Amino acid sequence: MISYYMPYFQDGMIHSCDNLRLSFECSEHGLPSLIYYLNSIPEVQYYQSFKDYSYKHLFVFGMKGLSFSIGLSLNGNSKADVYKGFVDVNPNKILGSVTFAGGFIRVEEATPFNNSDDDACFCFFLRRQLAVLFGDIMRQLKLCCLSASVKRFDFAVDVPFPRDEVQLLKDQRNYYLFSRSALDFTEYLGQADAGGRVKVYNKQIESELDYPLTRIEITCDSFDYQRFSSKWPKVYLKNLVDFENDSLTVKLLRRLPANEFQEYYQTLSHNTRKKYQGILFETPFTVPELAFQAVISVLKEFEL
Repeated sequence: MISYYMPYFQDGMIHSCDNLRLSFECSEHGLPSLIYYLNSIPEVQYYQSFKDYSYKHLFVFGMKGLSFSIGLSLNGNSKADVYKGFVDVNPNKILGSVTFAGGFIRVEEATPFNNSDDDACFCFFLRRQLAVLFGDIMRQLKLCCLSASVKRFDFAVDVPFPRDEVQLLKDQRNYYLFSRSALDFTEYLGQADAGGRVKVYNKQIESELDYPLTRIEITCDSFDYQRFSSKWPKVYLKNLVDFENDSLTVKLLRRLPANEFQEYYQTLSHNTRKKYQGILFETPFTVPELAFQAVISVLKEFEL
C-alpha cells in the first residue's frame, strides 16, 4: 500500500510530489528563536557541521525511510548566509493520508485495535505523529522567516503496468542502468539532484505491492509547464504483440527484456530507430498540463 499527499488521478495514473526541497531565509531575531524551538523537540537528532557550504545546524525528525530534515545557517562566504535554511520532506510519506491498494482509493485510517500488522500499525502512527510535528514546525517557521520558496521537487507519475512493459528511451542526457532482473531494474537520465533528473523503477517491488506499478520520477526546479515538458523523458508502454510481417530486427527487439532493450536499440542508426519507434511502441506516457498544475498548486502551499 502506498500513501499519497493530495494526488491527482487521471486515466489510471497517479500524479504527486514525492520529494520537496524548501529554501527559506530567517529574520535576524527569528533565527535564534527557531534554533531554540527545534532543539527543544523531544527525540530530535541534531548534527553540527563547519564544512564550507554545508549547514551548521541540521535537525532530523523520524527514522530512516520515514523522516524529514531542517538545515540552518549556511556556512557560506556572505554574512547573510547565516540566515539561510532548508526543509527536506517527502509529502507522500510524511503527510500522505490517501492510499491506493487493490484498485481502491481511500483515506487511510487505523487504530491499534483493527490493524493486526504491527509494523504497518507502527508506521501509520509514526507518520501521523510526524505529520502533526511537521505542521507545528511549519507554523513556527512562518513566525521566524522572511521568505520561503520551493527550490526543487520530484514530480512522480505512477503507471499501472509491470516494469518490464515500461520502456524508457535514452536521450542526450547521461544514462545509467542498475539491473537485478527483468522486473527489478532502475533507469536514470541526467545528473543527481539536478533539474531534469529522471528515474524509472519498479514501485511494486519497492513498496511490496500485490499489483503492478511502475514509477516515473523527474526532478524539477521550476513551476513552468513548458520547461517541465521539455525535460519529460520519452517513456512508452512496450508493444509486445508480434506481427507476422515484422522484420527480423523488430521481432528480435520485441523479445528483448526491457532492461536489455536499451543496449541493443542504441546500436541502430538514428533513421532506423526513428523508423521502428512507431512500430515498437504505443502512445508515450505524458503529463497533461492540468495534472502538472494540480500538483504545483499543492506545492505553493508550502511557500511563504
